[in-house]
Amino acid sequence: MPNLNVKGETPRSSAPASSGGGGIPKVLIIILVVVVVLGGAAFVLNTTGVVKLWGKKKAQPVLVSTPEETLPVTAQEVPGAPVDTTSPAMAVEENLTKLEANAPVPAAETKTVVKGSGAYTVQISSWPTREKAEAQAKVFADAGFEAFTEPLGTYFRVCIGRYETKAAAKAQAVQMEPMLETMPVIAKVGK
Repeated sequence: MPNLNVKGETPRSSAPASSGGGGIPKVLIIILVVVVVLGGAAFVLNTTGVVKLWGKKKAQPVLVSTPEETLPVTAQEVPGAPVDTTSPAMAVEENLTKLEANAPVPAAETKTVVKGSGAYTVQISSWPTREKAEAQAKVFADAGFEAFTEPLGTYFRVCIGRYETKAAAKAQAVQMEPMLETMPVIAKVGK
């Protein structure tokens, strides 16, 4: 095209005025995007447990092999050894008397008798099984407290004493607090 510059205008070139503009900011943005993507990938790999970069590592199970016991050979197991067969009935009777002497006496089921008749009690623990609750109640009963168990929903709570007023139960709870791992609770009997 011919140059028709008639009124003192400078000629315009067909190329853009700024060449390669924004070089440094563009590089910084690319570096920032790469760092964010790599950080996200490291976070995902760490939380899923594929790669542990920070935090506590799970302990590897240790397998310990124990040597098998070897039982000593007795005279009855050795073939060809003389065996005393003169009085097998006497041996059976002796074994039965030994077993009867060593047998534990079955413990009678102990019912805890509660002496008080108040509406308030001090609850010291609660257990999912009656056996655990009664075992702890027995420990406190042996220590001189009026301990008893009481079912409450699916749990069995261990309580100490029955008190007419909430203040009397609170006084007992304050007295027992240093002996317990947890804070005792004032509760109504049967509720």
